[in-house]
Amino acid sequence: MFNVGDVVKYGVNGICRITDIVIRDFCGTDMEYYVLKPTSRDDSTYFVPTGSEVLTAKMQYILSKEEALKLIGELPEVGEPWIANDKQRAEAYGQILSSKDRRKLFGVVRTLYTKKAELEKAGKKMHVADERIMNDAERIIGDELSVVLGIKRSEVPEFIDGILQGK
Repeated sequence: MFNVGDVVKYGVNGICRITDIVIRDFCGTDMEYYVLKPTSRDDSTYFVPTGSEVLTAKMQYILSKEEALKLIGELPEVGEPWIANDKQRAEAYGQILSSKDRRKLFGVVRTLYTKKAELEKAGKKMHVADERIMNDAERIIGDELSVVLGIKRSEVPEFIDGILQGK
């Protein structure tokens, strides 16, 4: 069970803080909910029924600082296979976005960055679905790392580059 004040990754919705646990009337039945507020914006609130295994399974604790630094250090070794079929790739990468596997999430970003560079070199553009997945993955990773490392979201790419360059 999660507690008020916990910071969690909530599926593809990003990093949220549990601000309250409330009981609300839902169709004549009292139900308990986690109240989640995204850390990167104030315009959303998610109510997650505490008794829903499906929805609470989308919640996971964020990385520790040590885990985050280890994962960043492993970046040169991660990557997901390129799937030639657009529909299959969007489905497979979309599942990774929703998963709890940060290493695979980093791998998707790395694979898509590599493909984007190849396409740009050939004078082509990236498929819109790939661009969206890459942006979502970057947002999820960036939001989590900014909270874990105590830096601004905009500073995350530079921080990662510094570690990879040995600075």
